[in-house]
Amino acid sequence: MVGWSPPELHSLLLSLLEAQLASDVGGSCNLLLALQTAPTEAASVLPLLTDTLKSGDLCAGNVWAIFRSLGPAAEPLVPFLREELRTGDGNEKELAVDMLWRIGPLAHQALPELRVAMSDADPGIRTVAAGAWNRAGGEPEPAVNVLEEVLRNWPEGRFWFGPESWLAWGRPQMVLNVPQTALWMLGDLGPDARSSVPLLHDLAGKSAPDYLEAL
Repeated sequence: MVGWSPPELHSLLLSLLEAQLASDVGGSCNLLLALQTAPTEAASVLPLLTDTLKSGDLCAGNVWAIFRSLGPAAEPLVPFLREELRTGDGNEKELAVDMLWRIGPLAHQALPELRVAMSDADPGIRTVAAGAWNRAGGEPEPAVNVLEEVLRNWPEGRFWFGPESWLAWGRPQMVLNVPQTALWMLGDLGPDARSSVPLLHDLAGKSAPDYLEAL
């Protein structure tokens, strides 16, 4: 793609995406891989990318990887992510709260859905939703309460739940190190998490390396 001007590259990518998504799953996946290194162009075709997810396209892993690379520039996705939280399955909710955390303050419109997500049965969803809630401008107390609850009730000896992983092909999946992520989210809260100091002191006595690193 070296030598193409931004307008030319955008036009090329858009036409290729439209053509290949309609007829060639493998080719469209390869093109989506290229978009991961062209965030400006990727941001300009977000509606088309969300359509590929809604259609159940096999390149979903590539699409979510593009979304993750955009950070706050993915703000136009907020309505789509809110809908994912309202109607999606567990995996879709995990992906949605992760993206809202990455979007940060620009995701403030999703605060109602994030409040609900902080009560989800899945501790991973609760944990990342609490972090996204905080970054989107929600009051700190609910997030602190959720993160403390996750840490306090995490099964003894089950400190490591695996690294975060992504499938570049097919259905993407997130596997969180939940307690470590909860500690990082408390760190993001800064002084607003001062009430967690006694709990953190207790956790510091545990030998799990993931706890110690995050602490």
